[in-house]
This record gives sequence, C-alpha cells and structure tokens, in this order.
Amino acid sequence: MVRANQALLRMTGYTHSDLVGQGLDRLLPAGMRGHHQGLMQRYLQNPVQRSMGQKGVDFFMQRSDGQSIPIDVSLSPCTWQGETCVIAFVRDLSALKSLEQRVSYQATHDSLTGLANRWQFVRKLNEELGRPLVQQRTVAVVMLDLDHFKSVNDSYGHNTGDLLLVQVANRLRTVLRPTDLLARLGGDEFMVLLSSLDGPGCVHPIVERLLATFSRPFLQNSCEFKLSASAGITLAPADANDTETLMRFADLALHHAKEAGRNRHVLYSPEMSLNLHRRLRMYDRLLLALEAHALQLHYQPQVDLETGQVVAVEALLRWTDDELGFVPPDQFVALAETTGLIDALGDWVLEKACAQLAEWRSQGVSLRMAVNLTAQQFHHEFLVDKLQGLIRRHGLTPDMLELELTESSAMSNPEQACEIMKTLAQCGFQLAIDDFGTGYSSLSYLQMLPVDRVKIDRSFVSRLGASSDDERLVQGIISLIHSLRKEVVAEGIETLQQLRFLQEHRCNSYQGWYFARAMPAHEILALLSGDSTDTVQSGSSASAQALVAHAR
Repeated sequence: MVRANQALLRMTGYTHSDLVGQGLDRLLPAGMRGHHQGLMQRYLQNPVQRSMGQKGVDFFMQRSDGQSIPIDVSLSPCTWQGETCVIAFVRDLSALKSLEQRVSYQATHDSLTGLANRWQFVRKLNEELGRPLVQQRTVAVVMLDLDHFKSVNDSYGHNTGDLLLVQVANRLRTVLRPTDLLARLGGDEFMVLLSSLDGPGCVHPIVERLLATFSRPFLQNSCEFKLSASAGITLAPADANDTETLMRFADLALHHAKEAGRNRHVLYSPEMSLNLHRRLRMYDRLLLALEAHALQLHYQPQVDLETGQVVAVEALLRWTDDELGFVPPDQFVALAETTGLIDALGDWVLEKACAQLAEWRSQGVSLRMAVNLTAQQFHHEFLVDKLQGLIRRHGLTPDMLELELTESSAMSNPEQACEIMKTLAQCGFQLAIDDFGTGYSSLSYLQMLPVDRVKIDRSFVSRLGASSDDERLVQGIISLIHSLRKEVVAEGIETLQQLRFLQEHRCNSYQGWYFARAMPAHEILALLSGDSTDTVQSGSSASAQALVAHAR
C-alpha cells in the first residue's frame, strides 16, 4: 500500500504509518489472506476497471480492533512513479447490510410476536416438500386458531389482545421441537410445521401439548384471561404433497374442530373436501334460486282449539332444486347464515309472505301470517323501517303479521331484545317466541318481553302420552305461560291423544300434521273452503270441530 486517505483511516481505525508500506493482507480478515493474494497477483497481470455494485462476491475488511466489516470495492488501474498500480475505492456497507437484514427479517417475520410469517412458513414448507420422496418422512401442517378471541378485543381493546397474542406465541414455542416452525398468519391464527416425524401417530401428542398450554390462565393488566384454541391437522405425503393443498386441508380440519365445539383438534379426512364441495355447490344453486325466485313458501295452518277454526298460518321456506332435489331448510338456512346470504333470504321470505297475505285478503280470507325472523334480521338496524315499508306497500295492517323469534335468539341479549320487541309491539306487530323450552329462558325476562304468544316446541309435545312426567311438564308450561297473560301455541301435533290433552289443559291453538301439513298457498284456500281431500292428514278441520263439540 502506497497511499491511504483519511476516510479509509477512519473506516479501519489504522494510522497512515500503520498501512503505508504494508501488504494489503493487513486489511483482510485472516481467513481471506492466502486466497486473496493469488487473486491479486492474477489481477495485476491484466488489470481492468472494476466498478462497485457487482453481484456474486462479498468483500470484507478487518479493522484495527479485529472487527470484520462488509465493503464494496471498485478498482482502477493507474501508473504510479512509473509502475503499474491500482486505486481501490472502498465503501463501508455495514449500515446497508444492517438495513437489508432488518428488511429481510421484517419480510419473513411477524412484527408483533417475532414468529415466522406466512411467506416464511410457505417457503419452509416448500423446502420440506421438495425433498425426494424416498427421503421424506411424515410432515404435519397444523392450523391453530384461538376460540372467541374477538370478544377479548371487543371488551378490552386491541392493545390488550396484542399483548395476549405475544404470550400465546411464547407459550406455544416452549412445547415445540427445535426443528419445528411456528408462524403467525395474522389475527389470532397460527400455523405449525412439524417435520421429520416417524409417522402420523407422532402428531397428536405434539398438538395436544400445544392445546394444553391454554389450560393455565393468561395474566394481563391485572386481569385473568381463560383462553382456548382449536386446531386442524393435515399430513404429507398422505393427504397431499403441495403447499397450497395442505394449507387448505388444515383450514378445513380447523373449521370442523370449531363446528364440533372448539377447544379440540381434528385430523383432515377426504370427506371434509367432499362436504366443502357440496356446500359450494349448494351455495351456487341457492344464489341462483334467490336471483330466479325459485324458492317457495309453504304455509301450515294454526288452529284455535276452542273453535276449531284456522286463525293463522306459519310461512315455511321450501327449496326444491333442479340439480340437488329437495334441500331440507335446516341445511340451506344454516348455509345462508355462514355465507352472508341470510339477509337476502330473510328479505325474500318477508316480501313473499306479505304479498301472499295481501292476495288472500283480496279474496276475502282473513288470516294472521307468522314469519320466522333470523337473529341477524331481528338485530338489523333498519328492521322496523323495512317492516313498515312492507306493510304499507301491500296494503296490510301490522297486526296481520306475526314475527316469530327463537328463544335462544331472544335470550342471547334479553335487554336489547326487549327494547326491539317493545318498538315492534308499539308499531302494532304481533310477536311470538318460537321453540320455547329448548333454550335458557329466564322467567323474569320472559315476563318482560312484550310477546303475544309462546310456542311450545314439538320435542315436548311429541312425548305426550308416553309418560306422565312429560304430561306434567307440558301442563306446567301451559300454566306458566298463561300466568304471564300470553297465549300458548303447540307445535307438531300428530295424534288425537295429543290434541285432547292440549284442549283439556286449555292450550290456545296448535299446528301439526294431525290437522294439515305445510302446503302451497292455493291448497290453503282449498282447505279453508272445505274442498281439500289430499292436504289434510290424519285429522281435518271437520275432525277438529267435532272434537271441540264433543268436549263441550
């Protein structure tokens, strides 16, 4: 070295006299010196211009304190005092390398927990699956999601939720092997890659340990949080051997774990994909049915037990698809609730029911129409405005429409339900609690709710005559509801014995196959006019009248 400027001296910590006259090895890390000397000799035999920023070679320089720093170098051949020399321009890349490391870390890690992120997880899984099949051992992909974590964020704020997620991540780390990878996909969803397993049987103990970390409460801001998690598991190469499919299968298994009651783990099975395919197909067909108005409403009569007259009908949704055939309501309604179609479905039912009510009214038929409201409909911000608009548009009065709400929906938030019902009652709508006895009603709340009728669930009525205990229970329910000054409607009446029991204990009205099944609108007119022969089942309006007369 024949010259060194001040910038290089500051960069290396050496003085001018430390470098001038010394070999270049003085600035090189020990491991590079012998190799670099040969490179330098070959370069000087045919020196050429070298610019900075060339890829493929990393250079390092050793400072006087022994620290090695990354550098970039450009070389310019020149003549110095009659000899060929090289001017080396050196740039310290420490700050740039540090920035690159930070950017790389941020690109591959979750900023909150420090775990690997989705991109890093996918890359590692691709590496595992890229091994030759003969070298592969069982690999498990586990998708883990906290149960009901949204309520923590809603009640305590996202800052508390984030701190809890950090604690969750730290606990999960402790039960995994060094070879396993734990990642956070976002929100409260985590992913685990278990590699080099001896077989499928090794997966369950590890996942059970993961879920067991939630057995102890989490402490944050002097509050104790009891959390749980659900997990879905899929295996490679048994289930699939590509990243996208494995992650999708793990998600399907997680969904089944949630549906099965949460706080558990479920292993993927091919039936889950078949069920998903059926759900997707049903969703597409339901969407088409809504757009094409291919759904139907059937109507089941409600009969007054004192007079034997049909006083109301309940509108019941029916769907028979060209491809799927008859689809049970509990299947497609549940699908609509989970896919966001329930609002459109509920609006269609209300519109169709009111239109039918108006048509019957024009034909001289006066009936009350009972329509079930979903929980989403009941809590909709513009429910009252929507109902009043329907009534005005079809020329009806509010008391002609009875809105049924299930017991579980009403009691999920009794105070709010009571306020909504009061508003509806003040507008003149009739109100009923459906499926009474299947939820967790508080009698004090039931007394507060401004409902006109309470419907006893068919599960109680079906056991009438089978045991005296069941009969005493139904008798007690009827007496209780009457004591609250509300009418009683019994569902699912199928036998004369059931009908006689209800009449004896002064039930107000009933519906069920004993009188008539749910039927299309034109059959209701035939039934009321006495022209029907097929729609009435084991009983009839005439038999109901005869029973009333006999009782008197």
